[in-house]
Amino acid sequence: MLEFSISGYITETDLVTAIADVNVSADNGGGYFAAKYGGGSGLTESSGYYEIVVDYNWTGTARPSKYAYSFDPNNGREYINVLSDFTDQDYTGTLLTYSISGHIFDPNNRPLMGIVLDSNNGGGHDTTDVNGFYELWVEYDWSGTVTPQKQGYYFEPSQDVYLNVLNDYTDKDYMGVRNEDINVDGFIDGYDLWYIVEYWLQENPPAGDLFEDNFMNFLDFARLAEVWLIEKY
Repeated sequence: MLEFSISGYITETDLVTAIADVNVSADNGGGYFAAKYGGGSGLTESSGYYEIVVDYNWTGTARPSKYAYSFDPNNGREYINVLSDFTDQDYTGTLLTYSISGHIFDPNNRPLMGIVLDSNNGGGHDTTDVNGFYELWVEYDWSGTVTPQKQGYYFEPSQDVYLNVLNDYTDKDYMGVRNEDINVDGFIDGYDLWYIVEYWLQENPPAGDLFEDNFMNFLDFARLAEVWLIEKY
């Protein structure tokens, strides 16, 4: 029984960081004898090193695989009529990540800058730029929520839920509204003051409770006055 080895290292794209537990397997188990004695596949060590065995004159492809990783060369390596050992059969691996992106606008479709978006469960975060654009990154098969937040604002929707992310998400937009913009028109003006007057000294008003004490009074009026006539958020 004559067999030959195929070996090399698998690292991150920096060519330094080793990737352990990558399964490298040969077509057809590497041939009759290699498959019979378990030599046609193997896992990389902590150093990223792997070695598999194939039969004399074996022809086929060896491929690395690991959950949530892609590898270069992405189709493995092809071997024809193997008659010697093959060393330095290296690969680079990349952890699969996907982006979630969109814009945040005010009720008049004007971009809002400086809104922080956070994702839980180990996801990324970002802050909107001058165009209201954000982009954050999550790992392959990530599940969790993305939540926009800025003091003095609420958002619609308040958050987005993602399950088992396997592709990029674009156009995940939000509308950001200042708390004082009671009628949600993108301005803080007399229309918002009208709501406070309408429910003056009422308990649990349906709108305008800016102080969040379940009562409409001078505290709400003072909060509105702080940002009176802001034309652009």
